[in-house]
Formats: sequence, structure tokens, C-alpha cells
Amino acid sequence: MPLLQYEPFDYLSNIDNEPTDEELKTVKDLISLELKSMKILHPKVDQMFPSIPSSIQSSLEEIDSLQDKITFTFNGISESRYQEAKTNDQLDTLISYTEIHHRSLELLQENTRNLYLINNSQLESLQEGLNATIAHKRKLVDRINSSRKRQQVDFRPLNEHLNKSWKESIKSSVDYGVECARIELASLDR
Repeated sequence: MPLLQYEPFDYLSNIDNEPTDEELKTVKDLISLELKSMKILHPKVDQMFPSIPSSIQSSLEEIDSLQDKITFTFNGISESRYQEAKTNDQLDTLISYTEIHHRSLELLQENTRNLYLINNSQLESLQEGLNATIAHKRKLVDRINSSRKRQQVDFRPLNEHLNKSWKESIKSSVDYGVECARIELASLDR
């Protein structure tokens, strides 16, 4: 006599066997089919993430296209004008330019170091915050997983008993129906 085949819809990771590749493919196909039929993901998606207006979108695209064409130089003033000093005025200009250039480079070096330290400290504080958040979430996930495992392990004997008794009751119902049909046929033959 063939057994009644059924597929459970719930997957309990600590009780059930691992899903096969075929089952995973079937689930992925069902999900993709359902996503294709959906027009919007959720009613609040448009409220929380409004689409970018077309004028802003076109401006962003224009900026991106211009960015490739723009080249930056850090030279500032062309030094070729001050290479040869012919008069005292030109010499004074050359010396003042060199002093200003030297001072600008010193300030740039100092500010760059300060910016590096500020950015580094901000990144470290962000990283510490993210690490704390990740650790907290890991604890929550571990706690939830251990709770689920405990519930599933505690449920396993009851689940096996209920499945066994359900199959036995189905088998006895089928056997009862077969016996009734046999008695009815025997009474018709007489």
C-alpha cells in the first residue's frame, strides 16, 4: 500500500534534514515568480525612499560626464615667469613668491597632518561603534538561535510521535474504507 506523501512547509534547522539542491531551486523559482507579479515591494517604500526627480537625475549625469573632462593642477602660479630675475623688483617678487610658496607648503603639510589625525580619530570612533553594534547583534542572533534550537530539540519527540500517529490514523482510515468496500462487494455477490 503506498504511503501518503506530503511536504511540510516549515523548515526547522535542528530537526529537519538539509534541503536538497532541487528543493532550493524550487523555492528560488517560486520567489522569483512572485516578485515578477508584484508591481511595488511595499506601500511605504515610495514614502521612505522617494525617487530622484528627473531634473536632479539629469544634473547628476551631466556632472558625471563633466568630471571626466576636468583636470586639476596643484601648481597655481606658473614659476617660469620668475625663473630669471633681471631687475631688483623682479628679484623681490621672486623672493616673496618663494617665501609665500614655502609657507603655503608648510601650512599644507601641517593641515594635511591635522586632517589625517582628525579623520583617523573619527574613523576609529565609527569603527568602535560599528564593532559594538555588530557584537550586540551577534549576541542577539546567538541568543535567538540557541532559543530556537532548544525549542526544536524539545519539540522533536512530540513531532515524531504526532507524525507517526497521523500516518497510522490515515492508514487505519484507508484500511477501514477498503474493508467496507470488500464487505459491500461480498454482500452484492450473494
